[in-house]
Amino acid sequence: MEKLDTQQVILGTLIALLRRQFPPLLVKEQVLEGMRLAKGILVDADIAKEGGDLLIVADTISRMDVVAQMVGVYLQPEWATRTGIDKNFIISGLSLAFQQASNLLYTVPAGKTLFVCGLSFYSYAEVAANADLNQMGFAYAYNLTTKVELAAIGGNGGNGITLPKPVAIPAGNVFLLAAYCVANHLCHVEAYAWGYEV
Repeated sequence: MEKLDTQQVILGTLIALLRRQFPPLLVKEQVLEGMRLAKGILVDADIAKEGGDLLIVADTISRMDVVAQMVGVYLQPEWATRTGIDKNFIISGLSLAFQQASNLLYTVPAGKTLFVCGLSFYSYAEVAANADLNQMGFAYAYNLTTKVELAAIGGNGGNGITLPKPVAIPAGNVFLLAAYCVANHLCHVEAYAWGYEV
């Protein structure tokens, strides 16, 4: 009778349990150096047909083959951004005179983080007679709690910026979006900020 070492017995038991618990899960029966018990795991599943997500947790992944399915593979932090709730903030200031503003305040809910991804604004004259003048304005996004300006833009008639990296505003902090008129006549000014909350 062939004598089995402890690692082979543990591996055999693990394979049997995996096959009984997860029928589509096939484990390659190879023992590696050290304490590893399996070289790799093959998951034979039609994700699109069965629905849901496939979560793979590993210290390292040296190779991953995805065959005949439309999938995206993301690291955990990147996946969090894709599962966040879209947040769009819009404020309008009507008939704003020079240096008048319209403001919006938003308190980030407990357990959430708001990520601001971009900011835009536009400005136009209230009356047609001033339409050929400069329609100067600006907008900014600000963390009122920490007193940190997140983004600011200005210009004649409008402008916009997509931030190279989303700016995080933690739970309990107050987000401020402001739109200013800096024209020498009355203007309608609107600001828009976008992002997501996780």
